[in-house]
Amino acid sequence: MFSKVQFKFEDGAIFEAPAEPIARTRAEYFVCSDLNIDYDFDTKPRFVVPDEKREEFNNLISDEINMALNDIGELYDFMSGNMNWNEFNAIMVKSADTIYYEDGWYNKSTTDGV
Repeated sequence: MFSKVQFKFEDGAIFEAPAEPIARTRAEYFVCSDLNIDYDFDTKPRFVVPDEKREEFNNLISDEINMALNDIGELYDFMSGNMNWNEFNAIMVKSADTIYYEDGWYNKSTTDGV
């Protein structure tokens, strides 16, 4: 069972995020789809479970979460196709391999001050 997911950017930076919130979001999405419950990534709350489907929803959701937590590919697939960066709660665990200060200096954007 995976507790975290890691992803590496082209510059070598590595980020890590807790797996459970990703698995839960994935499970909610698929269980809502299976039960014909409207799900909208852009609203809060994303879905509302009707009373007559609540027991079935609760029974299915834990199975879906456990399945995803045991399959890192499912987590990566869902987060890359369905989630935004700000939903991961990711932290940097390794900074970039190379920082090109010279290139960065000449190609920097400017501001009016800090």
